[in-house]
Amino acid sequence: MFLGLLVLLLAAQGSAGQQCQRHIDDYKSALGRGELWALNMYESSTKLLDGVLTGLIAPPGNFDQCLAVRAPEFKGKYCRVKIQFEQNELLPTYEVAACGPSTCSGEEIAQLAEFNMGTVGLNVSNAVTYVPSCEYDGGRNPDAGFWATIGVIAFLVLLVILAAIAEWYFEKSKAKPPEAIVTLTTAFSLKRNLQQLFKISRSKVAGQVPCLNGIRVISTIWVVIGHKYEIFLPNMPFVNTFELLKMPQKFSSMPYINALFAVDTFFVLSGFLVTYIYCTDAIKGRKFNLIQYYVYRYLRLTVPVAVMVLFVSFVVYHIGRGPQWNTLLGFQSQICREKWWTTLLYINNFADYDKYPVMNTCLYVSWYLSVDMQLSWVAPIVLLPLMRWPKYTMVGVGGLVLLSTSLIFGLTFAYDFFWTYPVYNIPYETSQPDYYFWCYVMPWTRAQPYLVGMALGWLMSKPRKPLSRVWALAIWLISTACVLAVLLTVTLAYQPDHPYNEIEAAFYNSLHRLVWGLSIAWVIYACTNGLAGPINSFLSWHYWQPFSKLSYCVFLTHTLVIFSDAGLNRTPAYFSHGYMAHSVLGDLVVDIPFAILLYVTTEAPSITLIRRLFGKDRRAATTPEK
Repeated sequence: MFLGLLVLLLAAQGSAGQQCQRHIDDYKSALGRGELWALNMYESSTKLLDGVLTGLIAPPGNFDQCLAVRAPEFKGKYCRVKIQFEQNELLPTYEVAACGPSTCSGEEIAQLAEFNMGTVGLNVSNAVTYVPSCEYDGGRNPDAGFWATIGVIAFLVLLVILAAIAEWYFEKSKAKPPEAIVTLTTAFSLKRNLQQLFKISRSKVAGQVPCLNGIRVISTIWVVIGHKYEIFLPNMPFVNTFELLKMPQKFSSMPYINALFAVDTFFVLSGFLVTYIYCTDAIKGRKFNLIQYYVYRYLRLTVPVAVMVLFVSFVVYHIGRGPQWNTLLGFQSQICREKWWTTLLYINNFADYDKYPVMNTCLYVSWYLSVDMQLSWVAPIVLLPLMRWPKYTMVGVGGLVLLSTSLIFGLTFAYDFFWTYPVYNIPYETSQPDYYFWCYVMPWTRAQPYLVGMALGWLMSKPRKPLSRVWALAIWLISTACVLAVLLTVTLAYQPDHPYNEIEAAFYNSLHRLVWGLSIAWVIYACTNGLAGPINSFLSWHYWQPFSKLSYCVFLTHTLVIFSDAGLNRTPAYFSHGYMAHSVLGDLVVDIPFAILLYVTTEAPSITLIRRLFGKDRRAATTPEK
């Protein structure tokens, strides 16, 4: 029985291979006869590489022309194929387009890439299909997961609609519905949630820190800019890609390269808010419920994440198509289907390290949520003794900062890591994944700014005598100098004539996040104590408030917009910072409506229901926006 099934399987595979080869031969014969469908298949594939010496290393071909091919027995199938030129091994690996019969596998269509390039006198080797990159009409069939996710989204939208109808009915009829109906209506009320989102409070409330709104919004925009560069540049067919290799060598590029610091800003805010609210609650006599702290924080952050995981796992793959759609969005969908649980348990920074780690994580930004959640899990070790033994606890916090700093120094020195997270695999291509795992996504190596935030939260929880203007000016000057140092000195490491020095790398890598965290902490302290002047006026601007409330949903959704932009792109472009700025602004305009949709259907209702579940009052939530 088993042998019979094995024979049938091998026969089917052989038959499929023979059919593909026959269709490839038909294509070559039809091309020689000048038949239109074969010409379209040939023309939509990459042949002679214009701009090969300036960096067009991923020419897209003509995606739609390929998919429109209709041969007598098959359709056109578009694939991305990696090749190496035999004429010059110094040239990098190129990724070209190959259009072949839909009856062929990606590996078989790779043969056509060699054939197409050979027609213009280019000999290539190592032609390998970049899976999953192939696309053809009829190749997608929505499964049960797709329809189930559509059902969940439709149900959430339906709840919003029903809440609006119920709200209108109760206002007109003056009826008094059951408490459960009131709770659901309040939670999913579109009118109420939008009013809360766009509500701008101009009054000063004791205990609030208005400058956090500006810091949060600016940092979110910086995250979007950083991810635009990180995702877009390696996946866009720029005609001047080789110029990008020089970008980290320029001081003018530092605002883009150093967008990594935006994450450290959020760690400062997270540690600050957890400790500040804990201390102010303790001063007011409110008891700290450890179980409630853990459950509330988990539910508060996870409900929107769970909806995004569902959407990426089953829906996003089906809502677009383009030369890189399968490579980017299809791969994200596959990873989410396999590793959704690591994201929802906030352990993906440990569990998902087996390929290139960033792309191998369900939700591109979820590593940050995992690290932040893990730090919050251990935060009570500091919080519980803080009010009884504050000085000893702060000494312990300082010891933890020193321990984290020493660990980063030791890892960098021992393994010759780069100064920071290497941009675009420059200059240590093989060390990037190791650096990412050991120094970028581990909670003990990202704890420095979080611990600084916790110390600041304790310091600001009680009224204290503010610093004098002289001391404030001195600290502003020192802080500004330190920020400029960490932002600009890393440029030296990217200079081709600057030899690698493990001592330099270890000092910078172990101190740059700590210095940044201390500088952000000073800005918050100075703004709160009247020592920041126009900086506080800017960061505390009332109109930051709606965008600050929306920042968590923007954080969760923006990478899908960036991936979609790259996945849908059909033509080469010329890289410039102006081009990228225009693209980032477009991404924000596109992303904000999606973020609002996620907010009114998921985040705002879940906050209301969770707070009602725990009997919380209307004071600020005990967790950061993200």
